[in-house]
Amino acid sequence: MRRTGVYAGGAYITGEPEYFYAPFNVQPANFEEIDRLPEGARADGALTLFGNAHLQLTETPNQLADRFEYDGNLYEISTADEWPSHNRYVATKVTQ
Repeated sequence: MRRTGVYAGGAYITGEPEYFYAPFNVQPANFEEIDRLPEGARADGALTLFGNAHLQLTETPNQLADRFEYDGNLYEISTADEWPSHNRYVATKVTQ
């Protein structure tokens, strides 16, 4: 799910999410990948995704990170390693 929006009057107004299909190999994140995450995101669990699609990160200016549902939980893309042949993303569980 790609979340979009615009800045208006100094506030970010979220638009309707865009849903898209992107196949990924999903695995539990290893210790080194978890260690690279911000401290507050480490406790809730993380997944590593391998695939060809390009996903938005939390660090992308003026955009919100892409989210996806896996095994009944909502995850958000946190870090990326992008190469010409494939991409690796680490996603953290969204706690609401």
